[in-house]
Amino acid sequence: MSYLISFNPFDLSKSFAFGIGIGVGIGMMFQKIKHAKQKKQEHLITCLKHLAAEVRQLRETLVHSITSRMSKQLEGSNSSDEDEYYDPLIISESFLEDQKQFLEKIDKLQSGSTAEQQDAYNMLITRTNQEPTNDELLWRFAKAQYQISLLKEKAGDLTAQKFILEKGMQTGKAAVKANANNYATFKWYAILLGCNIPFMDNQNKIINGYKYKENIEKSIELNPQDAFCYYLLGRYCFEVFMMPWIMRKAATALFGEPPSATLEDALKNFLKCEEIQPGFCAENPLYIAKCYYQKWDYASAKIWLRKVIKSQHREETADNVKIEALQLLRKCT
Repeated sequence: MSYLISFNPFDLSKSFAFGIGIGVGIGMMFQKIKHAKQKKQEHLITCLKHLAAEVRQLRETLVHSITSRMSKQLEGSNSSDEDEYYDPLIISESFLEDQKQFLEKIDKLQSGSTAEQQDAYNMLITRTNQEPTNDELLWRFAKAQYQISLLKEKAGDLTAQKFILEKGMQTGKAAVKANANNYATFKWYAILLGCNIPFMDNQNKIINGYKYKENIEKSIELNPQDAFCYYLLGRYCFEVFMMPWIMRKAATALFGEPPSATLEDALKNFLKCEEIQPGFCAENPLYIAKCYYQKWDYASAKIWLRKVIKSQHREETADNVKIEALQLLRKCT
């Protein structure tokens, strides 16, 4: 799968690293103060650009709607009473067919090139404005916002990345509210929650970490055959197990007890992912190896590390994953 040029949901090591240390150096604090005004200005400009794009899309939608109504009214003035009768069943079937074709087109675009992903994003802005409670549109829009955030990150525009991830988290929440029986709404809400965690303070990192886990587990409950969700849950368990002592202390002070997960929890989910869809992604066998390494089971770790090195995955992160696997393999002595 090629997922940064198309869609890379696996590059989440930058997105929900729960083991981020607390505290910033004095020099860093002064630097932040120095650039605070500049960052606020950049953020404001980015927000205005996105707002302008959404207003433009909404205006186009309204113009199209008004034009269509006027055309129908003109046609209706020249038609007979018999021509003005519409079969509700035919109209409903036509709408459903149009919706199906639109969703299929979006799915294809989101699996395509960078330009196609941008097209899908723009199309979903318009369609979700027309149907703001359609869960199938909303979770795809959350996915589109995630994809665009990756492109912003790649371009080095971290302000725009943060802005669109916040929007995506709101979209994911709206998708869950629209349909609490659609596993994809929980899945993408969780992904957007995870992507926003690095931008949060420590208290909100912990709070949203709990929410992330709850939504992934709900998605698995509704669809226990989605390999990706087991990978995501495994990542959560592994990150929580590896959480630095200072983060655990902060969590204890805030909530009475920190989030808990064992290596066995993480390993079970990674293995389940591999069972459902072998070779699902380059990172899953790497994390299986990491679990065995932490358990000091170097023989098992080597087996999975060699699988990573021999894999034929082509996503952009695959080379880095192989480099990490080689480094870990040298430690398994």
